[in-house]
Amino acid sequence: MADRKYNQEELDAMIDRLNEVIDLLENADREGVNPDDYETEFDENYGEIVNVCGYGMNSIDILKTMDPIAYRAALLDYCDGISIQDEDWYIELTLEKEELEEILKPFLYLYGY
Repeated sequence: MADRKYNQEELDAMIDRLNEVIDLLENADREGVNPDDYETEFDENYGEIVNVCGYGMNSIDILKTMDPIAYRAALLDYCDGISIQDEDWYIELTLEKEELEEILKPFLYLYGY
C-alpha cells in the first residue's frame, strides 16, 4: 500500500477522515453507558426481587426511591469502571487511525501535523 499513488482529493478525504476519527476517540467517554446495563448487573448481584413486608419489590427501584443519591453514585462508579478501550468500536477506530496515519505519514507535515 505504501507504493500506491494518491491524488489530492484522496489525500484530502483521508485527512478529513483522520480528523473525524481523532475527534471521536478524544471525545469518547462514559456517555454511551446505558443505565439499563447497570440495573441488570445490580439485579444479578443483589437479586431482582426483594421481599419487603410480604411484598415483592424490585431492588433497583427501592434504591432509586429510598436513596436516589446512592443510586446515582453507584451508577457513576459503574460507569467509571467501564473501559471504552475494550469496546470493539473503539478498537476499530484506533486501528483505522493508525492505518490512516501510516498512509499519510509522508504528507502530514504539509497539513501541519
